[in-house]
Amino acid sequence: MFKNKKKPFTVTQDNVEQLKKIIVNLSRQIEEGNDKITALQEAVIRLDHQNKTSVLDNILSPIEYENNEAETTILAFGGMRRSIGMPKAEFFNSLSGTEKYNILFIKDFHQVWYQSGLLGLTDNIEDTVEYLESVIPPSTKKLVTVGASSGGFAAILFGALLHASRTISFAPQTFIDKEVFDTFKTPISKWEYLEKAEYTDLKKVIAEHTDTVHDVYIGNDEQDIKMLEHIQSSENVREYRVDTESHNVAKVLKQRGRLDEILLSI
Repeated sequence: MFKNKKKPFTVTQDNVEQLKKIIVNLSRQIEEGNDKITALQEAVIRLDHQNKTSVLDNILSPIEYENNEAETTILAFGGMRRSIGMPKAEFFNSLSGTEKYNILFIKDFHQVWYQSGLLGLTDNIEDTVEYLESVIPPSTKKLVTVGASSGGFAAILFGALLHASRTISFAPQTFIDKEVFDTFKTPISKWEYLEKAEYTDLKKVIAEHTDTVHDVYIGNDEQDIKMLEHIQSSENVREYRVDTESHNVAKVLKQRGRLDEILLSI
């Protein structure tokens, strides 16, 4: 039996323009496909919500839930590509399997710093705060929020608005402008969701909710330092420096064996 061997594709000046057109076309198809998947997923979640089916048990849901009827509840906010700076399984391995915490892992399917709400459940920040209040276990006496990068932005924002006792963020954004958006966006992020958003600057939010303490872990990345400096004057912000040039501070701490210690101190 003969096997067909594909010849390596060689880029020449003659076919560059053709390749550009192919790439643009494929990118457009991917974007349209992502939009269709998101629309279908949103429809399923909204239908479950209308039918009073628990969306917390739905694998498509923007929230994964572990209720141990504990007194401490952790809201962990995913960042771009729905991660928290490390594999989600590792985060749950650090905190799950104990009755000490209730855990809600929250995902931003729109990939716009949660400004468009939770897919199929809420449409803005205010509605998201109200929804989260409704699903936080009644046994909760202490609320802590956690996140990295854009998830860190969400941890600070919702931690303050929900009057959490503490937030823990790893290299968070503390304001969002077009430059920040272009740096961290994913293929499904849309700037129009942010242009008129109300909660794109955390400095005022932090100043208005002084009952929440914000622990911020950052390395030596220039942009991360700029983000910290933007909120540094607030008395309820505590800075923790990590010796790394990486933006992915959570991953560095995990590799050094320090992340579990930080999380388990909650």
